[in-house]
Amino acid sequence: MMGSLLDLVPDILTEIVRALSEDISLAASDKDLYRLALTCRQLFRITEPFLYTKLVFPDLRQAKQFLRTILEKPTYAAKVKYLALEQRDEDQDYEDEEEEHDDGNDDGEDTRGINTMEAKELAQLVEAYDNLGLPENIDSGRDDWISALRHQTNLAIGAIIALSLPNLESIQMEFPDSVEDSSKFICQAIQAATPQNLPSVAGRFLSNLREVRYFQTALEYIIPLNEIRSYFYLPSLRTLEVNHLSADAFTWSPPLTSCNIETLSLLSAGVENEAWGVIFRSMTNLKHLSYSPGNARHFNSISAVSALGENLTLVKSTLETLHMSDFYLGFGPPEDDFLGSLNDFPRLERLSIQIALLIGSAECKAEKALWEMLPRPLEDLEIYLEHDHDVEDREDVIEQVAEVVLRRESHFPGLRRLVVRSRRLQETGRAAELQEIQFPGLRSRLIRSRREQETGLAALQEICMVKDVFFKLWLSVVDYQ
Repeated sequence: MMGSLLDLVPDILTEIVRALSEDISLAASDKDLYRLALTCRQLFRITEPFLYTKLVFPDLRQAKQFLRTILEKPTYAAKVKYLALEQRDEDQDYEDEEEEHDDGNDDGEDTRGINTMEAKELAQLVEAYDNLGLPENIDSGRDDWISALRHQTNLAIGAIIALSLPNLESIQMEFPDSVEDSSKFICQAIQAATPQNLPSVAGRFLSNLREVRYFQTALEYIIPLNEIRSYFYLPSLRTLEVNHLSADAFTWSPPLTSCNIETLSLLSAGVENEAWGVIFRSMTNLKHLSYSPGNARHFNSISAVSALGENLTLVKSTLETLHMSDFYLGFGPPEDDFLGSLNDFPRLERLSIQIALLIGSAECKAEKALWEMLPRPLEDLEIYLEHDHDVEDREDVIEQVAEVVLRRESHFPGLRRLVVRSRRLQETGRAAELQEIQFPGLRSRLIRSRREQETGLAALQEICMVKDVFFKLWLSVVDYQ
């Protein structure tokens, strides 16, 4: 006769729950664990500690419950490594609800009970804030925080949670609307963890934070640089990912001469020419950079490719990975569309790039060949073809890539992987065969003057096989309306 889960000895049951919790990715919900915890008291005791390793996009009720629990059980607070927060529309609903309570009849017993419960809950939130001991010289004083807590502002509660987690390693934040008003309490939480801004509390908060992801999900909104400036000062931070960032010319205040961030990702961003220099001069440990420009309609300024290339040399001694794609070219002088050579980047091993940034387009070609502009330590090369439907790639673009592979022994001995990404190449039978296939073994032949991309790619495939380079072709369909 088969027994139930509860018939197992506690140690085995604990290992089953542990395995279930470890199988859940950081960004995923813990709903299965919650269901397990609610089954019975025995399973609750075993499951509850595993629920407090991360908090993912909580609603207001969950956020308040989580905060109460970690304050009552500091050992649980010490377990939390990952926190994901989002601006929620329900915040306004709570404000409207409170206004209704203020304006309505509060003589009934039910209303008095609700008011008593709300007052007790508010007192707990205020106590949690006061226990942090934040100095009054941050942008908003105690009154602003109390007002936000009274209005049940989700991100204000989230900021208190973040500051109450001694071993927090990763924060992700999502904003579906304008970020400037809703993020101010998160920004102040970061300021409180920054020794340059608040020396009196240095080391007390977020001392283990290594990763921040900051996403604006609505295309029509941007994230001003002031919203994330404090992150660059965090001593522990190693990864910063932000989309829709808008950065005009600025200076660091207080001065920032060295930054510990190793991975910087700025996608769909608008960064002005001079801003790149200020950012890169402070990033003395930058190893991995990803950048793609956003829609020019949403930003005051987007730097020219050439200006970005000039400033990129400021981090060439440390840079190991570079990703640059989704550039729209041809809107200014032709020389503005060239990134410049990367051949003197001594540690650059992984390069993912829109090829026109290096060798130019059909109308304006670079003087040097592709192989002359690539770094010698190169191990992984990913090429983006014809991103911009108004700018055609050079007719010899596949030949240029093939030349890189042919010079592997003499110039790129570490090259092991080549990926070609195309957004307009027709998926003929021959091209379709090339997708995600590793090719061992056919005879090499040079590409001379092949103008049909399918034919050129077939020959490139053969060259990669002989040179023992993994080759992959990605085809994607893009609607350019």
